[in-house]
Amino acid sequence: MAACPRTALARPRPPQLLVRACWQSFGTGAVAQVAGLLTMLQEELPGVGLTLWANELQQGMEAWLRGNYPHVRIITGTTGHDGQPDQPALQQAWRECDFLLHGPAGSVVARGHLEAWRKHTRKPFGLYGVTFREMNDKLAALLRAAAFVFLGDGPSRAAVAKLDLGAAKLGFVPNPAFLMPQRDFATADQWLADHALTARKFICVVPKLRFTPYWEIYHREPKYAEIAHARQNQQFQESDHQLLVDALIRCLQVPDLKILLCPEMPYAVEVGRQSILAKLPEPLQSRCLLPAAPWLPDVTAALFARAAGVLSFELISAVLATAAGTPALHVRLPNDTNQGQMWCDVGLKDWIVERDQATPAALAETFLNLLHPAPESTAQLTALHEFIAKCQHDNGPVLRGALGI
Repeated sequence: MAACPRTALARPRPPQLLVRACWQSFGTGAVAQVAGLLTMLQEELPGVGLTLWANELQQGMEAWLRGNYPHVRIITGTTGHDGQPDQPALQQAWRECDFLLHGPAGSVVARGHLEAWRKHTRKPFGLYGVTFREMNDKLAALLRAAAFVFLGDGPSRAAVAKLDLGAAKLGFVPNPAFLMPQRDFATADQWLADHALTARKFICVVPKLRFTPYWEIYHREPKYAEIAHARQNQQFQESDHQLLVDALIRCLQVPDLKILLCPEMPYAVEVGRQSILAKLPEPLQSRCLLPAAPWLPDVTAALFARAAGVLSFELISAVLATAAGTPALHVRLPNDTNQGQMWCDVGLKDWIVERDQATPAALAETFLNLLHPAPESTAQLTALHEFIAKCQHDNGPVLRGALGI
């Protein structure tokens, strides 16, 4: 009798996860968050196919992401008035992917996309590292329909807890930029050598306007709300950064200490030039350096690792610094979202300062105290990393359960 032909066993298709990256402009901080999130997902969901749904890719960031995450498919696009995806690659992702994950943001930026996904695909979705500005009935209904809601700060979690979603689907996640593993020390060390900067003999300072000038970034007229944002930027740019300047003058009383300005976004290079470098007394300006453009995330993280400390208006720069073992003082601007309150949630409540409550003398004293390695600072950083690891360990089963693995 002839042998029966051997039939190959069909292998089950691995789950496919669509990650909605919610940045509006592709700066160093936004990419660092995405890199940390992708790293975590690859560690916790081995074998799961990952597709990154991005808004826009620019400033060399697309090549950087593709080089560091070659197995992640990266697509762009949005949804039309009918809620349907407008690009072929996005349409394919909607057909193939089993779950939509809303990435970290200062609000549920992609709420319309979640609602469209839910309506047209009837597939599950979840939120990871979001912050809430306000709650309403429509948003509450969306959160109740989510497989899980992982929040990025204590105040947001307290607000969502009132919805009684249940402990199984409500969690806390520190900013995923903590988990970005890339450090380009070769490039960073060469830059430091070329500019006569010695490790631990310089501090990094991160400038920022109160509102990101998207109308300038995209070369368009400001929308109605952005006109008010532009006015506030003009009103507070000098006074906000003068606080840093006055504090830095005190810091520069430390012999041989230098300043490296580290803008997260291209627009902030000129802000640093106008409102920090040019405002320092002329004898001190030679001790302050400003790059021509922001670095890629792995170079930024490596520079922070070499610095004595980081003084930052930007939350994610402070996150990258502490992740690299360098103390960072985050100065939170009044219009910032609750994301900065995460500093308190992760045990660094003494490393955040409210801008309206800060004075130059107190800011300088607090920051200078961080520059001197002390058992307390070392213990805080150790506890921080242990806490982040525990959060990832606790949330991993929820992620796997949502994907049925």
